[in-house]
Amino acid sequence: MSELAVAHAARIKLPESYEAAKKAIAQCAELDECAHWIDKAAAMAACARIAEDDAMLKDAMRIQARAVRQLGELIKLVPTAQGQRSELHVGGVRKSPRRQAIDGAGISERRATTAQRVANVPREIFDEQIEAANPPTVSALAKQGTQPRPQPTNVELVDDDAMVALGKKLITAVVGHLRGIPTTRERVDFRRRLLADITDEMLRLGGNGSA
Repeated sequence: MSELAVAHAARIKLPESYEAAKKAIAQCAELDECAHWIDKAAAMAACARIAEDDAMLKDAMRIQARAVRQLGELIKLVPTAQGQRSELHVGGVRKSPRRQAIDGAGISERRATTAQRVANVPREIFDEQIEAANPPTVSALAKQGTQPRPQPTNVELVDDDAMVALGKKLITAVVGHLRGIPTTRERVDFRRRLLADITDEMLRLGGNGSA
């Protein structure tokens, strides 16, 4: 098959117009549907580059960006494990509902993160850029949607030596409590609960909202 024939075949497999594709993507309700559109648009873009079809390439970029954004919006609807107690198993920490949904759809961590960042871009700004004569790449949109962590304000500075001393006191208190627990089983349960509480607090302080 010639390069032009490949490009033509790619056109046939897509809806009759960009508007139809946009409507279909907006109606996607499953993560794997969005991923399918992303891959389809990427193939379309590759064919457009081979055929040197600038109009087709730009439509492919628009379709891909909209599919990526829809994926990000759907992912954000799935709850995370934040605020819930972690349950430890032999194989590790139980996955959050969001992580399960992402893995179940066969979506990589990188794609999921990029999608959520694109979804962070305000809708009006996103639409304006996508419909422009030269739409931005998904990478450029994701960069716009990267939300910097808020810097703490009015935080009292603590001396390093004081922090070390406090840490030693906490360790001494935990060890003393462990020694006072009569059975091995109870000590194991205490350590499990302690680790779960520490993990939850680290996730809370770290803002684990982009699974």
